[in-house]
Amino acid sequence: MASDGWLALLLLLNTLPLTQWMLGFAGWYDSHDAYSTFMFYFPFSHWLALGPTFYFYFRSLTNQDFRFGRAEKLHFLPAAVYLVWRLVLFGYDIAWRHWSLGEPFTGHFGTKGALAGLSEGVDGDLELLGYISIFAYGRLTLRDYQRYRRYLDDN
Repeated sequence: MASDGWLALLLLLNTLPLTQWMLGFAGWYDSHDAYSTFMFYFPFSHWLALGPTFYFYFRSLTNQDFRFGRAEKLHFLPAAVYLVWRLVLFGYDIAWRHWSLGEPFTGHFGTKGALAGLSEGVDGDLELLGYISIFAYGRLTLRDYQRYRRYLDDN
């Protein structure tokens, strides 16, 4: 069932930020090796994808004819841009500068490249946009829920 896939994605998106906290408390930031580097480059926060995922989960539960098509994919464009941004950070700092050119990391005890520090400010702004997105999709979901309730009452 399509709603099962949306629920699985919703659970994954909600557990990734918790995973970052738990790995941080497990000492991954303080290990000063590949674990620390992983913590700086893995995209743990997916706030921009959380709103559309919740909305489409609701739609898949309440509408048997709901299909995830091209127009619906556009809702995930901001989240895809964020993932590309994180991939560029990884590609430049780790794949290009560290692996190809052999340059050592300069930040956080030799585990963090130049662009990883730049991403911290951008990630904060993206998180704010994600909260706005969640609010907007929450309003859409509430609107659709009210329509669905009227439909149930009428039928």
